[in-house]
Amino acid sequence: MTLRPNFIRRLPYRWRYVAALALPLIAFGAMYFLIAPWMLWPGIACSIAAVWLVAQSHRKWLRSATASTLTVRTTDSTHRVNASGPNDEARLAHAINHLADAAVAAIENANTLTKYHETILDTIADGILVIDRDGALVYHNNAAQTIFSLAVSDDGEPAPELTSKVNVMEVAEVAATCLAAGAVQRTNVTLFNPSRHLVIWAAPIHSNESNDQRALLVVRDMTNEHRQSESLNEFIANASHELRTPITVVLASVETLKMGGKFEGAEAEFLDRMEGSARKMGVLVDELMDLTMFETGKVVLHLAPTRAIDIIQNTVNELRPIAQQRGVRLTTGEVNTVASVNADADKLQRALENLVTNAIKFSSTGDTVRVSASVTSAIVSISVVDEGRGIDVDDLPHIFDRFFRRHHDPGDEPGFGLGLAIVKNIVELHDGTVSVESALSAGSTFTITLPAFKDPSIRF
Repeated sequence: MTLRPNFIRRLPYRWRYVAALALPLIAFGAMYFLIAPWMLWPGIACSIAAVWLVAQSHRKWLRSATASTLTVRTTDSTHRVNASGPNDEARLAHAINHLADAAVAAIENANTLTKYHETILDTIADGILVIDRDGALVYHNNAAQTIFSLAVSDDGEPAPELTSKVNVMEVAEVAATCLAAGAVQRTNVTLFNPSRHLVIWAAPIHSNESNDQRALLVVRDMTNEHRQSESLNEFIANASHELRTPITVVLASVETLKMGGKFEGAEAEFLDRMEGSARKMGVLVDELMDLTMFETGKVVLHLAPTRAIDIIQNTVNELRPIAQQRGVRLTTGEVNTVASVNADADKLQRALENLVTNAIKFSSTGDTVRVSASVTSAIVSISVVDEGRGIDVDDLPHIFDRFFRRHHDPGDEPGFGLGLAIVKNIVELHDGTVSVESALSAGSTFTITLPAFKDPSIRF
């Protein structure tokens, strides 16, 4: 029987070793009996050599398969393990190639998904930044690069330190505060080179690759809106200033004509209408000027410890005659006599008067408007509660907006939509908040919340 090399190669490896060991022993064993006993030793030597050659062949194939496996990650399908040969080798090669094709498909899908997400992020008008605990910039989109003029190296990677850029220390501080608190942060930032007004939201996130926490920053460039707001405020201030003079002239002229006493009947009525309209215009101009001053931060507060009960009593005494004229009962509720705030008493009283005036205006005859104050160790709350018609739920989110006017009944006295906006600005200048709870036909409750004045000699 002639033994060909291909015969051995076609066998599985376990049978290769058996054939390599057994065939020489069988052949030389026959010679042992036919020729001489010493023929057994060449047979043993041939068996050992055959087993060694099979092992070397096996080792060579394993090295080739390993080398091929390291290159199957490429998308080039020609870089695959050769699947020819015995069944064991073919099955293993097919398995490696199948895993390689699956891995390549998964990589391609991941790359496609990554490019898709990057395309989405790069088309967003808001800047997106990811910053780690060391202040290093991990990711940014195109909008962020434009907003902060981020330097990019030749390989397209951003410069590592965000704080090394022009005047963005505020941004790094927002990220650091977010990571330290572990909570979402929102802040307004002004940059000066070039001039930009930004609103930044920062949220903590965890990296998938490690336990390191990072800060995700969403940056909205409000420069154009800020400039438009400044232009509008400037226009309102200039227009209000220019309107004051003609209104004053009209009022002075009407008063002079009325002092002459030469007008009666329709003529006198016309003068009264002119005077009333001029005074309304004067009130509008004054409120516009005041609101513009509040919103632009040009108002100077004269802060001093002020008791809430004094503000409430002065307001009630001032407005009680108006309430009596409309048949509305104006009272004070429970007021803590030691509740004090650090405030500008005149401006805070003006805010409260606006709330009480609105409550009286929208109350019916026989209704009650009650003003009260409560206090905790850190907060003073002043509430105005009425039994009027209430506010529609759709109007509540806009009730403190400038020029917003809710729907009125035909007989209601029209307003300018500035009173509550002025209240909001005055309260916020005192580091406080104003809120409202209301429903139609169920009355309204407006609440001013202010930081309590901490006097060591007073215990709440």
